Formats: sequence, C-alpha cells, structure tokens
Amino acid sequence: MLTVDTKNMEVMFGKMKEAELSIAGYYTACFEKDSLENKSFWRALSEAEVRHAGNMDKMLALIKKTPYHYYCGLDFDPVNIKELVDEAKTSVLKVVNLQLLGKSMLLTARNLEDRLLEKKYFETVKSEEKEFVEMLNIMKEETKQHREMLLKKLEAVK
Repeated sequence: MLTVDTKNMEVMFGKMKEAELSIAGYYTACFEKDSLENKSFWRALSEAEVRHAGNMDKMLALIKKTPYHYYCGLDFDPVNIKELVDEAKTSVLKVVNLQLLGKSMLLTARNLEDRLLEKKYFETVKSEEKEFVEMLNIMKEETKQHREMLLKKLEAVK
C-alpha cells in the first residue's frame, strides 16, 4: 500500500475544508433568509459543517504526526471539489438575492450533501488509527443524516 505524501494531504484537506466551509456558508445564508420555523434546522446544519471543517485540520495534524500510519484510498479529484465549492458559493448569492426560496433551498442543500457522498471523499485516505477513523466515520454519518433530514423536510413541503 502506498503511504500518503503529507504535502499532497495538506492540499487535499485544505480543499475539503474549503468545501465544508462553503456548504456551511450556504446553510448560514439559508438561516438568514428562510422563515423563523426553519432557523434551528439551518443553524444545526451549518454548525455541523463548521465542525467538519475543524476536523479536517485535526485529521491533517494526525497524518503529519505519523504519516506511515496512513495510506492512499480513492483518488482525490480537486476539480470536483472546486465545482462543489463554486456551486455552494453561487447558491449563497442566489439565497441572498432571494432567487432561491423554500423548497429550492432544500433541494440545493440536498444536492450539495449528495455530491459529498457520491464523490466518496471519505475514502481518499485510509488508516487503522482509531482517532482518525472515528472522526471520519462521524463526518460520514453526519453527512448521511443531513441528507435524511433534508429529505424529510422536502417531503413535508410537497
């Protein structure tokens, strides 16, 4: 198995952190523009994404500490991450300008979460290190939960 290159990991985790923060920014915009009844929903999603971004820093620190405990998983595609970040930023502007409202906000959020899951970014680095694996599993599970929460909200507005 090929162990990771810490310089490449810095770039990769930096881009993944940017994606998490961009999605958090989208959720924050939704929090600010959506109805009062949805504020806690959007806030919870945004706070989770900020936590995920913080986990990127923690995970990178673990990799740098003992790089020989980590190996390459699936290929990381920076173009897909850039597209996700761009989509989130564009969506923020649409929310701020009231071009995305109600159900459209939820559909966009679901699409952003789906892109994180379908690209399998959680599988780009492999390790047996307990702390790393736990953080990764929590983030993956929370992302799935976000998707489920969004699907339930979408069902409620049909």
